[in-house]
Amino acid sequence: MRSVKTPKEIEDFIRANTHYGVSATTVAEMTNEKFGTSYTREAIYHHWMKLGIRPSVAPIGTEFINKNGYRVRKMSNSKNPWERWRYVHRIIWEMHFGPLPKGYMIIFRDGNKQNCRIDNMLLVTRAQGMVMNRYGLYSNDPDLMEFGANTAKLIMKYRSVKKGRRNG
Repeated sequence: MRSVKTPKEIEDFIRANTHYGVSATTVAEMTNEKFGTSYTREAIYHHWMKLGIRPSVAPIGTEFINKNGYRVRKMSNSKNPWERWRYVHRIIWEMHFGPLPKGYMIIFRDGNKQNCRIDNMLLVTRAQGMVMNRYGLYSNDPDLMEFGANTAKLIMKYRSVKKGRRNG
């Protein structure tokens, strides 16, 4: 026969077994098995709220691949997602060269958005990026990618001269 456990013991158990990635259903099942209780997922959520536990909050430094294939890293617990999560390639770029200039973007020489080595990054203007996209100048070959960026720059210069503008 199981001995009756106090709510304090159950709360300590819930607190000790709750961490990022564990579901309320799992914690309820573990609690019920250990203490012979019948907690539901909703009851565990209630305990989490009461205890100030937020298991769905990823720890700072957590990385994942977003839906567009870029690595992102959690930088803070700010409510603003643009402050909370940052692109890893931008973090690395800024460590080496400072903030990204306005109107510029980073492309990956080998076409792999998850390869965030500084020697794999190439700074181009957004206009260059658009020209590269329009003319299919992106490549998975690092040399061809750099050639594509320079070709885009040349196409932009040609257009500006053709239109009679001197600076472009």
